[in-house]
Order: sequence, then structure tokens, then C-alpha cells
Amino acid sequence: MDPNSLAADDMDVDENRDATNDLRPDLNIEDLIDSATLQSIKVSLDFIQELKRASLDDGHLAPDVLSCLKNPPSGTFDLTPDEQLSLELFVSMHNTPQHVYTSVKNSIERRHPESDLLSFEKVKQLTVEITGISPITDHMCINSCVVYTGPFKALEVCPVCDEPHFDTGNRPRQVFLTIPIGPQLQALRRNKDKAMALRYRTLHTEALILELADNDGLPKGYSDFFDGSQYMDAFERGLIKEDDIVLMLSLDGAQLFASKHSDCWMCIWVVFDHSPDVRYKKPYVLPAFTIPGPNPP
Repeated sequence: MDPNSLAADDMDVDENRDATNDLRPDLNIEDLIDSATLQSIKVSLDFIQELKRASLDDGHLAPDVLSCLKNPPSGTFDLTPDEQLSLELFVSMHNTPQHVYTSVKNSIERRHPESDLLSFEKVKQLTVEITGISPITDHMCINSCVVYTGPFKALEVCPVCDEPHFDTGNRPRQVFLTIPIGPQLQALRRNKDKAMALRYRTLHTEALILELADNDGLPKGYSDFFDGSQYMDAFERGLIKEDDIVLMLSLDGAQLFASKHSDCWMCIWVVFDHSPDVRYKKPYVLPAFTIPGPNPP
């Protein structure tokens, strides 16, 4: 596949790696790192090594979140009436400050003293337990120069601007959040209606295969990404399987205040297994990560 095209959730990495090794059998990244003289090249190669060693077990995910990811729950959750109401308030107020939830909670409990609604922190934790979705926090430079991962993880100052990594209380001066995609997709699959909506790609592909067979291998029209030759080639080679989910990653800056330039960068996942008429709408777009400013990352 074209490296700039959409990737499958479960591509045959070993097959691609073998093909690369056939082209350059003498290529050894460890040797390249040892022989690199330019620091920028050495850092880039170090990051490549970090990516090759990346694993679900590398400590980024909390143990309970990791366990849920590897063994997703398939049943329903039994909630008390107070837990149910707490969740409904939490979801309906997701665009409001935290104190608004607390204020409404206190008002309900004054009117109905028998109620025992969850605190803001506890309802957040309940949401994590139900969905398995929990953000990953990484440290970054206060000026958006670098993220303190890989070869930069142990640095006390930014290698670009020399600003300190931590404040006087040994807290990171700036962080950004990543929302893992795996638990989000699992949560979609656990809801019957949402799981059925994810069958668009499968049904479209089945119809396209019949169409190609009746039209000398050519589609009668191009209405979606899946009508293209790159997707069909990957599907026929088994790089994209029936149970996979095809995603598009999109990143752009956002101007949060009218008098300032873009001061926040947001990244989203678009689930291409949804039909084109809904996949770009807000309820169907999944968050990937958010990077605060003040500068482009």
C-alpha cells in the first residue's frame, strides 16, 4: 500500500518488514545509530528503535485499562439509580465546567436527601470502568518544541529552547493527552446499533466485489474510498480483513480565542467503516490527542 494511504488495523507487519529487508539486506539500524555523526539523525534513529520496540505492555496504559483492552467486557453493567443519574448528568454537562456538575448534584441532593450521587471524580472513574477509555498523559516542552518520550524522556531541559522540563514542585510544566483508539472501537462494538452501523464497509466491499466481477474488474463509479484500487488490492491480499476497522487520522490547529492565533492542535480519528453520510459528523468522530500551544508542535 501507499504509505500515505489509509492503513488497516491489523496489517501484516512481518510481510512488509521482510519485503524491506529483501531490498536492503545489509541495513542495520543499530549500526546506523552507532555511526551517525549528526545529532538530529541519531535522535531520529533512536525514535525509530523506540517505535519498533513499542508494546501494549510498555507502561503507558494503567493495569486495569490494559486488562480491559486485552479482555473487553461483553456483558451489560448493572447500575444503581444514583449511578445512572450521575452518568446522565455527567454526559449532558460534558461542555460545562466541573463546578456546574457539582452544583447540580448538590441541588438534587438537597431536594431529595435520599439521593447519593457520585462526585465528579467518581463519576469519571465509573465512566472509565464502563468504557475502558482512559487518557494517556505525556510531558512536553512548555514552548511546544519536543515531547519528553523516547530518547528525550529523561531530559531535565528542552534540547531546543533550554526551558526546564519540570517546575519547582517537580511537576511537568506542560502535558498533552492521548485517547487510545482501541478501547473506543471496542466500546462501539459493544453497542448493538453502533456495531451494526460499522458493517457499512463489509457490505460495500461485498457489493463491489460482485460489481467488479460483472464489469471486467472495473467499478461502475467512485462513490467512496473503498471503490479505489489501493483498498481493494489491500483487501484481496489480506492486509485488511473483514473484522478490521479502517481509520483516517486528521490533525489541525484550532483557534480557541478570537484574538489569538491557533493555540491548540487537535487530532481525530474518522471511522471509515461508517457510511459517508455520518462518518464526518461529530457523534461519530473519535478523539486521538490534544496538544496545547503556544507554538505548533
